[in-house]
Amino acid sequence: MIASITGNLVNLMAPLGLVWLALITISAWKFRRREKREAWAIAGLVFFVWIFGATFVPGMILATLERPYAGFEIDRLPEADAIVLLGGGSVLGRYDSNLIELNESGDRVITALAVARRGKGRLLIIGGGAAEDGDRELLESENTKAWFLGETDITNRVEALPKCGNTRDEAMFVRKLAERETIHQILLVTSACHMRRAAAVFRTHLPGIQVHEVPCDFLTLAGRLGNHSVELVPTPGGFNKMSVYLHELVGWYYYRARGWIDSSAAAQKTPSFRQ
Repeated sequence: MIASITGNLVNLMAPLGLVWLALITISAWKFRRREKREAWAIAGLVFFVWIFGATFVPGMILATLERPYAGFEIDRLPEADAIVLLGGGSVLGRYDSNLIELNESGDRVITALAVARRGKGRLLIIGGGAAEDGDRELLESENTKAWFLGETDITNRVEALPKCGNTRDEAMFVRKLAERETIHQILLVTSACHMRRAAAVFRTHLPGIQVHEVPCDFLTLAGRLGNHSVELVPTPGGFNKMSVYLHELVGWYYYRARGWIDSSAAAQKTPSFRQ
């Protein structure tokens, strides 16, 4: 009980909690002044912030992207020619080991390591973006490659892709690599919520190559242990989930409009490990 009260007080003193409390105060003040139209409008905003910041609604919405990949088992993956690790699992830090710092999507890197250790692919291909450090450009892929080679015991050959601005860039660079390598099957490692779009992009740009999904980094109860809960004070967690969901939703339709996802790839909804 004391822990719950303390937690709510801490959340109430956080930026989002203070804004929410201010909205409640303004709404009450408007009701007292009998300015009901403004009062109800602000009260609606209070309810909106609470729904998306304190309930399981954002998790349920985001889970629609993750649920198709629930039940995945890494040991049941086929042996493929290459493991493709999409970028976004690390940031380029100044003082971290090999200048690599795992972020909230760091499960991508850990999962790729687990797949490689099981000998599921002779080649490990790493994507990612870049960051400027003075007069030099650091590549996420190169630094992650250095970490794999220097800090792990894998025997796979490791290839780092050039700077990638998005998932489509990663698919195009992998296609160029596949033209000089014997690649018939790939194991695609990325976050579960990003997997539908990523797999569709790779199937569009790598025709003739079989793409097997390797989902990880589940953000909802579709892949995490726990129970639905409702809190008193809203926190940013739910809004972060909605941001991820909207990013993927807009990204899907943008990629479709650009032709980066073709109709046949878009229609394939069942993950390969369920077929």
